[in-house]
Amino acid sequence: MSTSLSATHRSRISWEKKVTKIMFAVYLNFMMCYLPSCTLSTIIIPSGIKPPVEVIFMCSFMIDLNSAINPILYPFIYRRCKEAYYETLCCGRTSVGIRPKHRK
Repeated sequence: MSTSLSATHRSRISWEKKVTKIMFAVYLNFMMCYLPSCTLSTIIIPSGIKPPVEVIFMCSFMIDLNSAINPILYPFIYRRCKEAYYETLCCGRTSVGIRPKHRK
């Protein structure tokens, strides 16, 4: 009984580590994309410095880039997302490597 409990415990810890890495990757992506815009709007502009148009464009582009990266990032992180993408793009057919898990 204690062997199965410790195996279950190890599995739980492994799952928690994976979830932590996933959340860190999503958070890091968000911060890298939004930090320039937040810095611009809370520090640079209120201080009276007029940033070049290119900087404002780059900040707006980074926010849009976050939205573009998320659909690419999630299939690498979440298996269900990968399965749903594959099923959608392949008109419901499944591949050999990706087997959708059907819920009851």
